[in-house]
Amino acid sequence: MLHRDDGRNSTRKRIRETEAEAVSFVVCNAVGVETGTAAQD
Repeated sequence: MLHRDDGRNSTRKRIRETEAEAVSFVVCNAVGVETGTAAQD
């Protein structure tokens, strides 16, 4: 939902990727997937 329609064109690629990694980290953490240091920085 973050990167659809106008939202995709109004943000830079780096911001979109950071948001996507943050969502991925939260989802993995919620379901118990060990992320280790892969998403730390």
